[in-house]
Amino acid sequence: MPKVYGQVSLNDSHNQMVVHWAGEKSNVIVALARDSAAASGPKTSAVYVSYDYGATFTLISDKFQLSKEKKKDGSKQVISQFYHSPADNRRYLFVDSINNYLWNTFDFCHNVQGFSLPFKPTDLLLHSRKSGLVLGYDSSHPNKQLWKSDDFGETWVLIQEHVKAYFWGIEPYDPPTTVLVQRHEPQGVSTILNSTDFFQSEQNRRVILEQVDSFQLRDKYMFATTTRKLFGSHEPSTVQLWVSYNRQPMKAAQFMTRHPITEFYIADASEDQVFVCVNHRHNVTHLYISDTEGLSFSLSLENVLYYSPEGSSNNTLIRYFASEPFADLHRVEGLRGVFIATLLNGSASEDNMRSVITFDKGGTWELLQAPSADSLGGTVDCQLSKGCSLHLAQRWSQLFNIQLRRIPILSKDSAPGLIMATGSVGRNLANKPNVYVSSSAGARWREALAGPHFYTWGDHGGILMAIAQGGFPIFRFSTNEGETWTEFKFSEKEVFVYQLLTEPGEKSTIFTIFGSYAEQRHSWLILQVNASDVLSEFSSLMDGFMVNAEDS
Repeated sequence: MPKVYGQVSLNDSHNQMVVHWAGEKSNVIVALARDSAAASGPKTSAVYVSYDYGATFTLISDKFQLSKEKKKDGSKQVISQFYHSPADNRRYLFVDSINNYLWNTFDFCHNVQGFSLPFKPTDLLLHSRKSGLVLGYDSSHPNKQLWKSDDFGETWVLIQEHVKAYFWGIEPYDPPTTVLVQRHEPQGVSTILNSTDFFQSEQNRRVILEQVDSFQLRDKYMFATTTRKLFGSHEPSTVQLWVSYNRQPMKAAQFMTRHPITEFYIADASEDQVFVCVNHRHNVTHLYISDTEGLSFSLSLENVLYYSPEGSSNNTLIRYFASEPFADLHRVEGLRGVFIATLLNGSASEDNMRSVITFDKGGTWELLQAPSADSLGGTVDCQLSKGCSLHLAQRWSQLFNIQLRRIPILSKDSAPGLIMATGSVGRNLANKPNVYVSSSAGARWREALAGPHFYTWGDHGGILMAIAQGGFPIFRFSTNEGETWTEFKFSEKEVFVYQLLTEPGEKSTIFTIFGSYAEQRHSWLILQVNASDVLSEFSSLMDGFMVNAEDS
């Protein structure tokens, strides 16, 4: 059976926790406990670090001291965010955007240094290859300033103002020190600029596109939108999408539609094609697919679920939780061309939502065949010919259902073809939620567990873990892709579970439960469960049945 080998009660009542596994075979986990932005009263924070993969955590907040000048003012540090260097897993930056302060560490928080900043660090962007390079953005400043550090946050230089969006270039398409910005101009529109020396010289700076509304960088693609008035048209204006492939000059994309276009949303830019949500009038959104260069688009799917904070659906509860637009489109990781989308027919409620799947990158879409049996062995009478199918929760359902959360679709490169999802069977998404598992990339499904659960997997999908929502301290594990489950009690007391996680990459057999004891006021509880013994037992059982190891 699994073993609970770490049970840490932090005596910490902050209502948010940000957790990061250092990775690269390191045993370090860093956790920031903080108050949510909406919390009333003075904000506080606490930083914890584990050097034994979560078995124990140490409070290290006293390492993050403000300068003597700041302390004289009566200021107290409030760490709002931390950042991990993708170029060096030992390096972290911690920011206090209230006191304009930053701390860095080069050795997993053993040693921490603090620095006063010449700007409010509302966001940082760390370079993926050069560990010293950092961009810092101050969205609170009237001039929207962009700063650069080449010594991991110790000193800073102002490189641009009036910045709306900014990106590091992406190798091999850009030189290593490339910065791209969308800059507001006095007329109210924007210009996209590219520089390879942080805007120090004119010869290393070039204009990519002018009179732009928005700009995005996605690997080999660049996207921008412009608004153009149409001469001789009844419509006051239309939105135009511009695309660059492999950093060629940007060109206007062509869409096969007669409907006026009010908004574009880049839903996916993988596999050398682009899925774009095109918002037409009356909040109708269709999904279009491009050619390789992203310049010629054809209709793939009508009436896809798309949410925009500025759209007509923003009068829902979701506007309190979603400040960025999103589409209910899930790319099944580990396989090419498989996507699951939510259709919306009418107002934004689950009664009007259905799920469809494509196995050929949007060439054809079909409803999901519901399983013929439930998780208890009972018969499920749900036939496609009668309008009944399986529907899976995605981002919208996750945000809308506050009491019993809908964990969205889980698919990973670490386990190609394996999918876990919260869903319901019927004519729409509004029916009772259960957990469904597919071992065939979505072609066939089984109801694995009744009711909503937290879930994840480890050992490349070799072991599935799930915990029912509701406070019961029992998790269920499966070593046969959800066909059968074994229960294990992980606590003698009731526990409110907030999240069940494993280290990104899903290679580990160690699972981390974040929650708090149900009988007392919220205080963070972190439990570590090691399931390696389960897989050892399973392998021993399987040894007797394996005829040829090459067949396994």
